[in-house]
Amino acid sequence: MSLPRYAIQQRVTTVMLSAGIIFLGMISAVSIQKELFPPLNFPQVTVITDYANAAPEEIETLITRPLEETISSTSGLRELKSISQEGKSTIFASFGWNENIDFAALSVREKIDLVKERLPKESGDPIVLKFDPLARPIMILSITGKMQPGDLKIQTERILKENLEKVEGVASASISGGLDREIQVLLDQGRLQTAQVSILDVVDAIDQANISYPAGSIKKGLYEYLIRTVGEFRSVPEIGYTVIKTDIKQELKRHADTFLEKGATSTRETLDTLREEQGRSVQSKRLVMVRDIGEAKDTFHEQTSISRYNGKENISIAIQKQGSANTVKVVDRIKRELKFLREDLEAQGIAYEIIYDHSVFIRNSIASVRDAGIIGALIATFCLFPFFKNWLSSLTVSIVIPISTIGTFFIFQLQGITLNTMSLGGLAIGMGMMVDNCIVVIENIFRHREQGKSPVEAAVVGANEVLWPVVSST
Repeated sequence: MSLPRYAIQQRVTTVMLSAGIIFLGMISAVSIQKELFPPLNFPQVTVITDYANAAPEEIETLITRPLEETISSTSGLRELKSISQEGKSTIFASFGWNENIDFAALSVREKIDLVKERLPKESGDPIVLKFDPLARPIMILSITGKMQPGDLKIQTERILKENLEKVEGVASASISGGLDREIQVLLDQGRLQTAQVSILDVVDAIDQANISYPAGSIKKGLYEYLIRTVGEFRSVPEIGYTVIKTDIKQELKRHADTFLEKGATSTRETLDTLREEQGRSVQSKRLVMVRDIGEAKDTFHEQTSISRYNGKENISIAIQKQGSANTVKVVDRIKRELKFLREDLEAQGIAYEIIYDHSVFIRNSIASVRDAGIIGALIATFCLFPFFKNWLSSLTVSIVIPISTIGTFFIFQLQGITLNTMSLGGLAIGMGMMVDNCIVVIENIFRHREQGKSPVEAAVVGANEVLWPVVSST
């Protein structure tokens, strides 16, 4: 029994099968992964090695050449290029398209491990990266506010960055622009020499003063309280009262009872008292503090990145998704999280604006194919009616297009194919061929009807005659 005859005789089975295809297709259309382009494993590995303050000639001799020699023996390598510039070595290793880039990157790492000990100790560890031309942010936010630039960046990291990176499917949220707060201790070279203090002495003194230690615990009834001695600086001026000279500290320890007779409580009062008493008791020595040889300033770190939007300086957040995550769904989750954080942001005087949304292009591509299918079905219906003189025959084309298209989504998901520009383009071409095939089959059925055959016989014979030509041409 032929397929057309079986479909006509088993009408209930045919209708249920069509309904099942539509049901599975609709579920797949909702859950299928949507991307702008299909996944592409570009066969290139990049090796980046930093060596601060080194000249290009040193970079090439000490880093680039040893790495090139060991990487060149990697299996499947097609081409090897390198760039040696001040402070950085970059090597590009290209492989064949048939090579597994994951295994290639692993092989490169193994080769590098063999010569890592030969590299300068001051250089950083070589970083192996797989090149991905499609690795772009799925969303970029512009952050502005009325607060100070340093405070704005701190609040952006605390409120936005930390919460956005917790969103399902988000790999990272990178911040560009803005100013980073930095406490600088500016030292006077002349005062350092006069006080016979080195820069390392200042660094050690500040490190030792700016610490907190656990001091055990206290049990009281059913509860146990953890004790911690807090010695960190609470304000910038406190840094200036840090004692530097070690011999003075030892002198203070030996005469602690004498120096602390007045019982001063605050840090500043205590140090002033120690300073006064020490001047009376230890005539040959002088207590040296940070404020005697320099000053502590609350300022900003040197700006390494500048972000602007519409000509105004701002802070940008570039959000990257995880490799297997659905771009459209991740963007929707991010927007929901931003709405949830809106009250906290407004309370801090922070405003955000979405300046790039990768999902817009994907949604537009899907909408274009959808609209093309609807318009094509309507045009085909109205164009065929003058020839067939029958609305039911014309509507057959309109019914076949959505059933076939929706059913394709189920096949896509089974095969792991994403809904992207390439697959949608192929789907659009298939829809056009489907319309052509429908017209050929219906026209042949009408020809047999005009020869006097019954509707059932004309449908069976007409479909059987063009079945294989239609299949082979498609």
